[in-house]
Amino acid sequence: MNWRRRTLNGVGARRLTFDELSAASADFNDWVARSPDIDHFCSCADWLLPAQSALTPEAEPFILETDDGYVAMMAFDVPSLGRTLTPLEHAWGLASPLVGPEPARLVGHLYRAVISGAIEWDALWLSGLKEEAEAFYAVVQTFYPRFAVGVGPSTLRRAASLADGPEAFLAARSAKFRGNLRRAVRRAEGLRYTGLSVFSEDEVEQAFNRIIDIEGRSWKGMAGQGMDGPPSCHFYRDMLQRLAARGGLRVGFLTDGGEDVAYIFGGIFDQTYRGLQFSFDDAYRALSLGNVIQWHMICQLADEGVTRYDLGTDMPYKEKWGEADLKTNSLVVFRQRRR
Repeated sequence: MNWRRRTLNGVGARRLTFDELSAASADFNDWVARSPDIDHFCSCADWLLPAQSALTPEAEPFILETDDGYVAMMAFDVPSLGRTLTPLEHAWGLASPLVGPEPARLVGHLYRAVISGAIEWDALWLSGLKEEAEAFYAVVQTFYPRFAVGVGPSTLRRAASLADGPEAFLAARSAKFRGNLRRAVRRAEGLRYTGLSVFSEDEVEQAFNRIIDIEGRSWKGMAGQGMDGPPSCHFYRDMLQRLAARGGLRVGFLTDGGEDVAYIFGGIFDQTYRGLQFSFDDAYRALSLGNVIQWHMICQLADEGVTRYDLGTDMPYKEKWGEADLKTNSLVVFRQRRR
């Protein structure tokens, strides 16, 4: 029996492979856009599938397609937990596995599937759940009567509005930030910025090769901490191709006399730009090119009507660029019965 394609008895869901989810990416992303209280970009197929392929290629898919949306999970062995079901991206805890406008119904689909014996499991790890939101409470209320449930770490994102243009973005920043940024932009006036948004497959690969070349000359690359080696290289190459295929990729370069010296790239989802990576040739460190190229990208995005700049997971430097935004938590369900 091909269990991957059959409807799970008594569950009302069809189980998909990773390849089948990839083929259904447009439909999946439509459900993501309708899902409340989640990190939309990091729960979409363009993020999930590259993460799964690059970080957990050995995982077993446990993806449920239902009339209420999708439950996108996978199973692999985790030390101290055993066979664990997680979202397709588990490394950063950003993705929600529950994709649809009624998360409580999706939790019901997941519950019926795991108690039906459709897959072996010792623990469920559900990340990307907004605290005090419907999905969070639905998991607790559904699983706690029968299983032990624990709360994991929370994750905060930062974001900034671009709805009123670049100058309004600047007005929301501190005077010190504005002064430093304007001075950096003036110092870099001899450099040329080029923003890209339309790509063929070959052009994506060419842009990615340019990015990797700059990364190798950055402090991260020279320290062996860059994205120019596996698994990060695999993750981002796959993601860029997927984003470009649906018109969601944005890339920017700074050049000095025709030589690439800095890059930035990210993806668009529902009028939000999610920043992914930026870096620069370490020989240009004194010019603050990280700040300069972010400003150029903000201007490019505002010109095309993008309304939100998502900086991703909170880090100290991001406090200057954006405000505290979505905060999500994770829950762990343990197979042993609650005592």
